[in-house]
Amino acid sequence: MPSQLETEIARYRAALTAQDAAAQARLIASYQRTRKRLIADVRALGQITEIRQNPGKLYRHDRAVALLGHIETELQGLGAQVTQDSVHTQRILARAGAAEAQRLAELQTPGLRGAFTALPTRSIESITGMLGDGSPFAESAGTIFGAMKGQALQQIEQGLALGEDPLALIRRVSRAADRTFVSRVQPLVRGALLGANRQASLETYRENDDLISGYLRLAAKSGTTCLACLALDGTTYPLDRMMPLHANCRCSLVPIVKGAKLAFQTGQEWFAAQPEAFQRRRLGDAAFEEYRAGRLGLERFVAETEDPRWGRTVRERSRRAALAQLELL
Repeated sequence: MPSQLETEIARYRAALTAQDAAAQARLIASYQRTRKRLIADVRALGQITEIRQNPGKLYRHDRAVALLGHIETELQGLGAQVTQDSVHTQRILARAGAAEAQRLAELQTPGLRGAFTALPTRSIESITGMLGDGSPFAESAGTIFGAMKGQALQQIEQGLALGEDPLALIRRVSRAADRTFVSRVQPLVRGALLGANRQASLETYRENDDLISGYLRLAAKSGTTCLACLALDGTTYPLDRMMPLHANCRCSLVPIVKGAKLAFQTGQEWFAAQPEAFQRRRLGDAAFEEYRAGRLGLERFVAETEDPRWGRTVRERSRRAALAQLELL
């Protein structure tokens, strides 16, 4: 039966998921409005007879140049809107993360109630400031929306060169924009929002280092949890560093209250208790046989790297790479 602490973490994780879903819905709505205007511009561009007859005049035709400029402005506006909305949601999630950090500590030691120092407003603003100019988020967003603009122009050029009609041109441009939005924009925003939530938790623990000695990583144990997070579940970290994360990581930071005892089933213990069919499906046949023989542990699936922009990150090592670890022993 889950402990009160685990139940609270599950409740909060569900609340975070709901917040993320709402943020993503707003993000998609902003994109759809931009997409609609983008399609109108591409349709108008594809209907210019002189350009269709001679694509080489694309950047010399006044109406075409104006439309291309409008496309660029629309994508820049989307980037600004995404950042503005993300900052607002970051503030909400940062405050929620700080409050949840206090709840988790008090659940371990009820006597802490009233002794815990709340995270100062300046710290919340500092965390949300991580989306500002020069931040990894701002740099990545600039790169992504710049790439989206470049892809749009490239697809327009190629479509016109192939003599495509306006509808085919629209499909070509919108498909490229959709791919970039789903694969790069949405994960970037989700990571920024969840990152603010975690950072606020960590800052709250640091504010109370007379009561908190460190924190423990707690993974969301499910069929979709990556093997690296299951392997690292239960790892303890000092307050001066953030644990390594990956895109869409659902791991929580659980405070280690001085004098209190934490007891959890670790990710490795949880995985070992799952049916063989589940283990085989997650590991693959070859790795499963090595795992069952006791020669391959989940720790072999952990790959940590140092990213110059995002810091320490973790990812799930491929089955082939995990098996190759055995050959090096």
